[in-house]
Amino acid sequence: MESTTSNEENRICRINREKNLNNQKIGIFYLLISAVLFSFAGIFVKGVEASSWDVIYWRALFGVIFVVIWYGFRLQLGKQLRLRMSGFSIALLAVICTTAFLSSFKFTSIANVAMIYAVTPLMSGLLGWVILREHISKQELIASIFAIIGVAVVVNGSVGQINIYGDGLAIVMAVTLALIIVLFRKYPDTPSGGVNILSCAILVLMCSLIGTPFSVPFHEIAILAFFGLLFVTAYITLQEGAKILSPTLTALLSILETPLAPIWAWLILSEIPVLSTIVGGAIVLIAVLVATFQSSTQ
Repeated sequence: MESTTSNEENRICRINREKNLNNQKIGIFYLLISAVLFSFAGIFVKGVEASSWDVIYWRALFGVIFVVIWYGFRLQLGKQLRLRMSGFSIALLAVICTTAFLSSFKFTSIANVAMIYAVTPLMSGLLGWVILREHISKQELIASIFAIIGVAVVVNGSVGQINIYGDGLAIVMAVTLALIIVLFRKYPDTPSGGVNILSCAILVLMCSLIGTPFSVPFHEIAILAFFGLLFVTAYITLQEGAKILSPTLTALLSILETPLAPIWAWLILSEIPVLSTIVGGAIVLIAVLVATFQSSTQ
């Protein structure tokens, strides 16, 4: 009798291990898809003649349509739209973040934006330490300092050129994105879908007043519609993967976007990064990887 019970327990444990392993594979697949799709953002922005405001308008318009369809299909739209003050605050930050992110590609290289973006996880850790009084290890603090030095090296290569404006916008993007991450940690019940819908709606209204979105050729609108679909898909797969995997593994897989973006820029747009971008980017990536592995051992 005891042997039968033991065999049944072993079978249940084996099934649970297999289930957890399958879930982890699914989570990794989601995050890999997200990283690859996000890495194409600069290609879409630089691949059209439309101005930054017009690109943001069409990306936001198609983005909000696809997000509403997604949550409507899952019967979660009403829940997502129940935003509190924290949701409105994050949505406003998302407006600034998206505007700075997509505009930065028009002024600087895709590689520069990617390398500056890579510092976001460490920046969110620093802001979490300052705002939420979260613990930060000595190693993470040192890694953050080196990451900031890496960004300074990247930006230094743009001093005296128009690229400096794009690098500045990329820094604004990284800071606001880090703030968004911290606020989501402080208010974990904030519906991310509702934040996305509200920020896109604001962007559509704002860019319709500033830009001239209806002067964009139809073929470019089609490209930006596809961009909107890919962006929403990347957002959803990131969200779903993060629910399954640990924060450390999520951060590590998300970093894949950083080396991929310059590769696509080189292959598709023949955009070759300068030496300062390569050196500064290497410093940033090493700092982020060291901090990520350090957190995984704690």
